[in-house]
Amino acid sequence: MKDEELLEKLKVKERKPLLGIGVEVAECFIHCAKAFKRSHLWQPDFWEDKETLPSASTILSAHSKMSNQDVVNMLEESYTKRLY
Repeated sequence: MKDEELLEKLKVKERKPLLGIGVEVAECFIHCAKAFKRSHLWQPDFWEDKETLPSASTILSAHSKMSNQDVVNMLEESYTKRLY
């Protein structure tokens, strides 16, 4: 969407988004409380070790078919030049 009035309200550090995405939720479901409880989501003893988890660049590389180094470079440029 290119609603200039709405985009103006979304400015951060004097930078206005080029466009926005509107989402209309037609239906929303909550998960069974038992599933959350059984997942141990709030119990750190059940969490994976942080060191064993893939990095953001590894995940993006696998999904985008780009080399990991290309993804690292792209993210670095994005974070330093295009993030607000």
